[in-house]
Amino acid sequence: MSIGTVDRVIHKRGEVSPDTRDRILHIIDELHYKPDILARTLKSKKSFRVAVIIPEGNDGNEFWNKPLKGIEDAVKEILPFELEVSYHLFDQFNKESFSECGNRLLNDRPHGVLAAPVFYRESFSFLSQLKALNIPFILINSNINHPGQQCFIGQDSLQSGQVAAHLMNFGLDNANEVIIINIARDRDNYNHIKKREEGFIEFFRRKEKLNKISIVRENINSADKNELFRRLEKILLNGRESRGIFATNSRVYAVAEFLENNKLDEIKLIGYDLIDLNIEYLRKGIIDFLISQKPEQQGYAGVMSLFNLLVLDKEPDPETYIPIDIITTENLQYYMS
Repeated sequence: MSIGTVDRVIHKRGEVSPDTRDRILHIIDELHYKPDILARTLKSKKSFRVAVIIPEGNDGNEFWNKPLKGIEDAVKEILPFELEVSYHLFDQFNKESFSECGNRLLNDRPHGVLAAPVFYRESFSFLSQLKALNIPFILINSNINHPGQQCFIGQDSLQSGQVAAHLMNFGLDNANEVIIINIARDRDNYNHIKKREEGFIEFFRRKEKLNKISIVRENINSADKNELFRRLEKILLNGRESRGIFATNSRVYAVAEFLENNKLDEIKLIGYDLIDLNIEYLRKGIIDFLISQKPEQQGYAGVMSLFNLLVLDKEPDPETYIPIDIITTENLQYYMS
């Protein structure tokens, strides 16, 4: 679809197929914009270039396929309005990969950027360069509170950690041990993981249970399965009687596989995200609860917010928080689409 097609729909002139007309009118209605505003935008015939910098989804990192799908869905909807989107996909476990992608993006000088700031320090520096170039940017997944960000779309990580702790608290006795497992290289450089952990501990502190319940933090700095299992063996097969595990990201399935292999299914396990392997272990009852971040919605809303900002000159809300959904075997079917 072209600008001319949209213009014909707005002004009700010329031949346009019913499907195309319905699609354009749906977008106009969804964005709550009057035809005269859109007409002025179309008349300028200006196209906008948006860059997306986000981790690449792969077999060991399936989570990131979901926001990418949401981004692509949004791009399909707004194609008539001349928004060109380029993708800069990096290795989530490689800071150099992020820096290389960031440098290529900066050289392209897009009109706006949608970013998932995985590495806190490197992301902060990159976003500061965008700010210096007056390139607006919107963040998803992790809110690093950069002074130049137009908007954050995602979950409140601190509160999601508190929700996980509330779930874990049910059934705990006074002298139980709970383990927080962070499966991430350079954990201190992952702001959302740190916030989840803080929220988890803060819940028990508020309940005045920290003196009675032992909370142990274990950082596993490798995504390699064999290394992960070796670390979990030292953590869990040493005579300790842990009652629960809080895995702070989507790789909770690796912990679930270890628990299943070693017949440790009495340990309550809580983690994040509706990826296929997590769903499998949720159905088996090895994972007790999954917290959904609605990553597709984050990607979709991020592109739409940039469209509103660049094309329609509408400022986004500074923060759009995604609901913290708790998924169990009993309600899983309602989240499968």
